[in-house]
Amino acid sequence: MAQRVIESHLECSVCFQRYQDPRILPCQHSFCLAPCLKKILDQAIQSGNRTSVQCPICRQEAHLPVASKVDSLPRNRFLNRLLEDLDQVQDKDDLKKMQCAECEGGEVVCICRTCTKLLCTVCKAHHRIATASKSHEIDDNITGPTPGAAEAQVERQDEGVCPTHDGKPYELYCTSCRKPLCILCAQVDHQSCTKATLKAVGREASESLREVLSDLGAMCKEPLQHVLHRYEHGITTLNESSQTAKREVEQYCHGILLHLNARKEALLARIEEASESQRSKFCAVSEQLKRDIEELEVIVDDSTQTLERASYSTIIAESRGKERYLRQALDQYKAKIEAEYQAGGVATPIQFKGTPDAVEEIYNRIAKVGAILPGMAQIDRVEAMISMGNLTKVATIHCSISEDLTVSVTDPAGGCLQTCKVILDESRDGEVVVNGSGLAVTKSVFIKATMAGVHSLNVCVGDTPMEGSPFFIQSCILPSVISRTLGPLPARFFTAPSYLQEPRDAAFTMKSTLYVADTGNRVIKEVSLLDGKVVRTINCLKAKSEPCAIAIDSEGQLFVADKAEHCIHVITGEGSYAMSFGGMKSIDSEQDFLFTPCSIAIRKSEEVIVSDKGNGHVHVFSMKGRLLRTFPQSLHNPAQLAVDSSNGGFIYVAERGAGCVRVFNSTGTCMSTIGAGLLSSPTGVAVHPTGHVLVAHSLAARGCYGIQAFNRDGSLAAESIACNVAMKGPVTLAVNSGGSVLATDQAGNCVHCLSS
Repeated sequence: MAQRVIESHLECSVCFQRYQDPRILPCQHSFCLAPCLKKILDQAIQSGNRTSVQCPICRQEAHLPVASKVDSLPRNRFLNRLLEDLDQVQDKDDLKKMQCAECEGGEVVCICRTCTKLLCTVCKAHHRIATASKSHEIDDNITGPTPGAAEAQVERQDEGVCPTHDGKPYELYCTSCRKPLCILCAQVDHQSCTKATLKAVGREASESLREVLSDLGAMCKEPLQHVLHRYEHGITTLNESSQTAKREVEQYCHGILLHLNARKEALLARIEEASESQRSKFCAVSEQLKRDIEELEVIVDDSTQTLERASYSTIIAESRGKERYLRQALDQYKAKIEAEYQAGGVATPIQFKGTPDAVEEIYNRIAKVGAILPGMAQIDRVEAMISMGNLTKVATIHCSISEDLTVSVTDPAGGCLQTCKVILDESRDGEVVVNGSGLAVTKSVFIKATMAGVHSLNVCVGDTPMEGSPFFIQSCILPSVISRTLGPLPARFFTAPSYLQEPRDAAFTMKSTLYVADTGNRVIKEVSLLDGKVVRTINCLKAKSEPCAIAIDSEGQLFVADKAEHCIHVITGEGSYAMSFGGMKSIDSEQDFLFTPCSIAIRKSEEVIVSDKGNGHVHVFSMKGRLLRTFPQSLHNPAQLAVDSSNGGFIYVAERGAGCVRVFNSTGTCMSTIGAGLLSSPTGVAVHPTGHVLVAHSLAARGCYGIQAFNRDGSLAAESIACNVAMKGPVTLAVNSGGSVLATDQAGNCVHCLSS
């Protein structure tokens, strides 16, 4: 009767269960922290109240010490102490029913944690002095509360009973035989085995699965939702640009409808075809994203319910297969995001260019030269760079109208290198073919450059220049004909089979060493510039971190961009972890904060500048990690950035998607671009002490990466950087005050050092 009365006072008035971490309100009524008070707070938040909750019994308002946090309410220490005492009394009552494992008659007073035997007072003393057991760990506190019992909020299934020993409950787990045990099994059949409590092993297996579930859930709710938003925005952009282009076509063709009705329908069909091609792809990917998100939510929900409600023995038995399944799902969707989704979602706007000229003038121009219409004449540039003194193919021209094709090339000094005229004559072997619409010519253009600089490729169809003509092609100086370089050859480079794995960036230190972001090995390595040996390895980052960029402040602290954790880590000069900032969510907003940061630089020891590849922006943080501003211009696949500290603090950002380097002032205004039309997929940028802007970009024809030098005004510099080893790329750059250049070659697993 007394026990029943006490139990009635220990029941929560909301859930009618025994109190779980009871919290007391100012009205002196107590309730479980979770789920009772948290549900009450959720209801208050939905009604717009975040600072107080209403007592379910007396309806009195209780103000929260911290807004939106019911765990800031004080604990009911009396009830907590009473609950603990009752648990201990229950444990002691259960203990009286157990017998000593040695004499089978004495009252149990302790347990040996090594051999899992229950002992009385006499056997305890003998156990301590016996040769075989004197080193065992004996625990007298076997009646204390079970760790984690207060936090349990979901009733688990029974652990099961032992079929061998009259249904005794499973309490231990044999890690040697991988099976649950009762007390008698442990004492009789598994004395020499390694054992642990069933709850401890179960918790360990649960934590491992929860970690995978956490990553999987984060992927479902964050990156995939982000990519879905980009694809849906792309669909909207396609629809709007398609409608705009159609209206422009209607206006353009209105005045010449009688003469160009057939051409108008062809143009509309081409726009619709281009729009439908992208729209169908975007819709298909969007639908697949929605299915992936739904599938992930089902996996996470099912697995979470299993973890909360299944017995520990069931979790242990299924943990290996379940964890393998969950990790496969995690890797699968990670690969999808990196290989397919992140690069997509950006629609190519459909545009139409026309001028409202007089009807007759437009008709005559179109009738004379069909090259102004898409598809009638086009040029495919093979490469943007040509070598000095070598005959190099730079373009292929296709034309399918009855006009002569004239091609001329002009060097940087204005001299005409060559002029060739192609007459539509079937007798020209290998260049003219006959198709259903008549004759078509394909002309390959070769250039032998005699000087470095920009060459002009002029193409005329009949007497009218081809749309876009002249085309500009850049000649460069290759190592075989180097006249002057910023760094003498040969280059030193550091590599070994187990040394660097996919390094993404490097930075000079104040000593004769450099730091390397060893992304594949998930560590930062300090390497000697003298012999290339590793001085030390900094491995204070998380196990799943992927360091991809490094910057060093004036105090020697390392700022490391982590593309896997989507944040910036700060590491002291001694190699210990200091702090992190950034992350997927901002503090003041629900919008994405950092998504795959790929480069970092420090400006005047006051600001940390980050290139955010996933969001396509550049962010500026304080040295303490507070977001100061975001550059307004959206970038297409931004890569490395660099700060020109000697020229007003201008910021150079390599934009791979646009094939150029953008120059911003300190407020984020784009001042100019460098290398547009001359660079192919630039990945690295650095400012040399001489004032040159060095850019690492792809040399498609050679299948490797090279480094080109520009002046600050965007013109090509007479000097160049060359390396006598092929860089596989992508390549990032770093320069010290002495003019030495570091080129980090990711695919080559090495760092090249061009010494000045």
